[in-house]
Amino acid sequence: MHVDESSLEGTLKVLNTIFCDTLKMSAEDLQKHGLVFCTGDQLTISLLDKASASRRDDSELLDNVGCYTKGQLGLFHMKITGDQAVNSLLGRKAIAAGWKSKTLPPFHPTWELILKMALPAHIIDAYRLHCLQDTVENWVVGLKDREEVHQAAKKIHVELCSPRCVSRMRRFPLPQWDVPLENIMLFLYYALLLRKFGHAIKHGDVGSVVNILAHWMVIFCGTGKMPKYADALFYLLVSLNDAFLKNWLANLTGKVNGFKEMDLLQEHQNFWAKIIYCAGGSNRSWSWLTMVTVSIFTLRDVICRVQVQYQTPHNNDSHMSPSTVEDLKDLREYLEMQKLQSFHPTCEHNKYAIPARDLMAAGAAYANKSGAYKNFQCDTRKAVNKGVSEGAPRAAMPESEDEPDMSYHDLSNDAEVGMNDLAMDEEEFPLGTNPERYVAMTLEVIEELSKYD
Repeated sequence: MHVDESSLEGTLKVLNTIFCDTLKMSAEDLQKHGLVFCTGDQLTISLLDKASASRRDDSELLDNVGCYTKGQLGLFHMKITGDQAVNSLLGRKAIAAGWKSKTLPPFHPTWELILKMALPAHIIDAYRLHCLQDTVENWVVGLKDREEVHQAAKKIHVELCSPRCVSRMRRFPLPQWDVPLENIMLFLYYALLLRKFGHAIKHGDVGSVVNILAHWMVIFCGTGKMPKYADALFYLLVSLNDAFLKNWLANLTGKVNGFKEMDLLQEHQNFWAKIIYCAGGSNRSWSWLTMVTVSIFTLRDVICRVQVQYQTPHNNDSHMSPSTVEDLKDLREYLEMQKLQSFHPTCEHNKYAIPARDLMAAGAAYANKSGAYKNFQCDTRKAVNKGVSEGAPRAAMPESEDEPDMSYHDLSNDAEVGMNDLAMDEEEFPLGTNPERYVAMTLEVIEELSKYD
């Protein structure tokens, strides 16, 4: 639809186009249907809230959009924001290496670096430290049962992945601090939370998702860079209901560990809709595009079946994900050589290390301030006219000391989702798939279909 949905007027027009012009729903139809969930990123929810507020006094159901819509913060965008929080802990600045400079660290490469490189290397090295063997490999050979692994994992989690340990270590005098080890312990804790979030989504474990979101609500306050998402999570957690939880994830295949976020599915739909839009031939029309876009996933299934039946090669070694074995080996050797995961406060260069902020502790401290979550506090002030003319410019409000530190880049802005991010979905793009070639094949099919409009 030719609508700029990034404004209040555009949001209202989108809703009217969907429900009234396209679905031809009356007020009675909407009332019979019940609540409509609108899943998206923080900006989408914010625009929907503003649209609902602007029409809250309307008596007609179709006009009062807040009576039949409910904003649902998408878990895929929450995953991206959680990734940004870990980057904040690491102190990563804007990265420029093939993408725009002075932007947020891209989701795909940072997710890979955190969860497939740094985290596994540190955890394997931690097993080496706690397995009482020369190497992890020797320990694995001598394992008797699974309980030994559980006991080692529990010990690692308590002693090396705990902010509580960091808090206790920082009570000592400064010369006794081992800042690199403390930073590693904080990283492992928050990286494991991120990994658990992705794991819970695939399993459809909504309970674990909610538990982690409750932690992230406090953590986002601790970054000092995510006020919008912190507020969005605060509102989300106090307004959860059973219907909301049952419509947060979808499993289109019925396979185990096949759940996906609703906003991720929408991003896939948006991506392929743009591909189809750009493919248009001379016979393309909006009615034809409408027909094709609702059949996107069916068309993709057809292409996959053609590849299988005719043995069309769509995978090759050049597009396989590079092996991480050697990189993990190098990282483990470096950790072992430098003894970074052992307590050595007198180690050379330790004094130059900068202590990382414990995001949970900082977020909890913010929540205890009088100005915390001011957007959700009842304003008891009474306006008093002291003689200022009605048209006079409003005086600037002084900055509150209770506000989180906003002196550096605001991470609340929603990151743009591209092909590389969507290619992380191994069900949509199986390992080894060449996304560019897959898109090209789809374009060929679309161009051929457009001839028969």
